[in-house]
Amino acid sequence: MASGDTEAVWPIRTRISDTNVVTVRNNKVFPKTVGRANLTVDYGGVPVSTMFNIREAIASGMLTLNTGESRHWKLVPGRYDITVKVKKAMDLNALQMETEGANCARGFRDEDTIHCVVEEGGNVSMTNTSSPPRARAASAVVTILRNAPSGKP
Repeated sequence: MASGDTEAVWPIRTRISDTNVVTVRNNKVFPKTVGRANLTVDYGGVPVSTMFNIREAIASGMLTLNTGESRHWKLVPGRYDITVKVKKAMDLNALQMETEGANCARGFRDEDTIHCVVEEGGNVSMTNTSSPPRARAASAVVTILRNAPSGKP
C-alpha cells in the first residue's frame, strides 16, 4: 500500500451487550428500542468499544402556533429531555410550556433544556398566550426526547 491509500477492515467479531437495544447486520448498527448498549468490535486482537444511547424522538422540529393555539404530547413513563429554542425574544414571551404528571428541572448546562421524569404517564403542552394588541403567531424549535433508563447497559 502506498501512503494515502485505504483498505477496508472487516471485523472478526462483534459483541453487543444488549441485542434488544441495537443489532448488527452487514457491519451496520441498527437501533431497535430506547436503551443503552455497548458494542465491542474485535479486529483480530484489537478490540474497540463504543456505547450506543438510543433515544425516542417524541417531537423534533419547528412549531408555529397562532394566538390561542396549543399543541400537546403524551408521555409514557420514562426520562425526558425537553428543549425549546426561539429565534425572537417575543416568541419566548408568547409561548407557554406546561407539564402534567412530570417532575422537571432546568438543565444546569443549557437553560433552554429541562429534564423530566414521568412515573405513570404525563403530558407536555405548548400554548401561544399572546393577546391583543400584541397577538401574533409564535415559533420555536421543540425537541422532546425519551431517554434510556438509568443504569449500566
